[in-house]
Amino acid sequence: MTEGFGILQPRVSVTFTSAAGSLFARLYSGHTGVDPYTTAVSDTYQDLFGEGIFTGKGLYDVDAFIASLEDAVPENALLSHDLFEGLHARAALVSDVELVDEYPSTVLAHARRQHRWIRGDWQILLWLFPFVPTRSGMKRNSFPLISRWKILDNLRRSLVAPMLLALLVAGGRFCRGRTRSGRRWCWR
Repeated sequence: MTEGFGILQPRVSVTFTSAAGSLFARLYSGHTGVDPYTTAVSDTYQDLFGEGIFTGKGLYDVDAFIASLEDAVPENALLSHDLFEGLHARAALVSDVELVDEYPSTVLAHARRQHRWIRGDWQILLWLFPFVPTRSGMKRNSFPLISRWKILDNLRRSLVAPMLLALLVAGGRFCRGRTRSGRRWCWR
């Protein structure tokens, strides 16, 4: 896409029923329901750079979408990936349209979804580099710097949980001493 948008990305909120489906969903689903006055938001990328981030649910111009992804990736080499598709077809946030979605009811369902998303994020790692694979071989990467930043930012976010776990384990290694009263001290 060189002009306009192939995808219109609505706001996505969580249904009342899925948010109330379990203790996990109640704690993590956040604000639910349709309230356009308090939840109308913008997309920083849209505001600053003229194109938003595609999160997988939206209105497509099917012909533009198919044309933008033609020859973009080798056959069966990449999972369907919202960010990747949005970078090719260009996505625009439409904040006055809202789509209501389900929230995972268990930690395991949430972890599976996160794992699937993170696998997809790492599959598009090659699109950070100057040359990328296509169905017909290698070609010069046509993504602008902001598109590559979106990929890198997704990869960064995928490393937050493992890094927090590593910090927790490393922090535990430094909590070994005791004071005269028998209380533990850490990070002396």
